[in-house]
Amino acid sequence: MNQLTRRCTSGVWCITAVALLLVAVAPSPQVAGAQPDGDRRTRGGDPYPLLTCPVSGKKLGSMAEPVIHSYKGREVRFCCRGCIPRFVQNAAEYLAKLDAAIVKLQRPSYPTNQCIVMGDALECDDCKPIDLVHGNRLVRVCCKKCARKFKASPARYLAILNQVIIKSQRAKYPRDTCVVSGEKLGSMGKPFEVVLANRLVRLCCKGCVKRLRRESLKYLAELGKPVAPARRSHAPHQHGGKHDH
Repeated sequence: MNQLTRRCTSGVWCITAVALLLVAVAPSPQVAGAQPDGDRRTRGGDPYPLLTCPVSGKKLGSMAEPVIHSYKGREVRFCCRGCIPRFVQNAAEYLAKLDAAIVKLQRPSYPTNQCIVMGDALECDDCKPIDLVHGNRLVRVCCKKCARKFKASPARYLAILNQVIIKSQRAKYPRDTCVVSGEKLGSMGKPFEVVLANRLVRLCCKGCVKRLRRESLKYLAELGKPVAPARRSHAPHQHGGKHDH
């Protein structure tokens, strides 16, 4: 550094030296919309719920350890880093395909037959339910008006959905041990309850949440196939106001 300073006796040398120093310390560029691996501060919602890369279609883990990134707060997993720029450049297209795959995966076992916004039936003679995907998770509402309300306050309505899931699935929970650690539920205090992919997961402690989210597909599979609630007989809507279908 002293030699470099001594050489900065002319304007040309000083400008060159400063430019070289700026290049040396400049951070490496990142893909727009994506977060570095391991940066969970901006990730929200459920972990990525599919077994394949949304860009290449290849099975995750078939090439190397999957690359986990956050796109605008939503976790997406890729087979390799090369797929990230392609995803970002055509995000609307890939997100639409991802959402369709999540709806197909989660709709058969969706945990309630009622709209979480207004409480109306999702299946009836004049029903036209709407499937939304929020943070890799399916949410079903009865009409466009309720869809707008959900998008305005997703945390509020997801909390309602979580309570419905916990209440309906706790009594018939298929295991008496933690799906992550194998410890007996209740042996370390009150079981810690998490909702992933609209399913209740009961853990021995909060410390198991990180492993559960990292390998959610593995642990959800160990719970067995989810069971959809019994369908109620068709009934008309009970909205106080007019539906906005």
